[in-house]
Amino acid sequence: MLNFDSKEEKYFYYWLEEIKTLGFIDKIERGDEIAFTLSEKVVDTRKVQMKTKDKDVEFSLLQPHVYTPDFRITWNQSAKGKFFSVSNFDDRFLFVVNSGCISYIEIKPAFDAQNMTRLFGINQKWMMQKFGIFVQKIIPYKTGKKAGNCFFKETFVPQQFIKDRAIVGKDKPPLLHFDSGTLEEFIKKMNF
Repeated sequence: MLNFDSKEEKYFYYWLEEIKTLGFIDKIERGDEIAFTLSEKVVDTRKVQMKTKDKDVEFSLLQPHVYTPDFRITWNQSAKGKFFSVSNFDDRFLFVVNSGCISYIEIKPAFDAQNMTRLFGINQKWMMQKFGIFVQKIIPYKTGKKAGNCFFKETFVPQQFIKDRAIVGKDKPPLLHFDSGTLEEFIKKMNF
């Protein structure tokens, strides 16, 4: 069983798995499988007086900064022109790809209580500068009657999300106040 940091990650994973069944995705990797060191550990040495001599002692000034995107998606070539474009940042397509038909995804909730979206913005810039990798932020769903646009509304709600609505308890997905349809309806609407 996979562990997720949030419900949003879990339900986006369900979305990816449905698309993978159609052959558009070759591989889905989770954040714990991918990590990027954005800055190395910074150390310094000091001379410390011992009983009989001085000794150089190493100490840390700064700890390393490691960033792990939530998902790395390796797309099948059949997804080109459907889910992503050859020319990046084309807003007619859902995903931005890096070299090798790979998308890096960061999942964020609609309401960011800990202001982690701000931290992601810094990591996103750093990833682009250091590795030439664009990490795309996705908000899978929003709740409330005035929720506005979100990924599931623009595409489809995964079947597992709908099945999980039938469970009782705190792990039950939220009620969505929009109709986005199924994968089949999305495929038909997109003409592929």
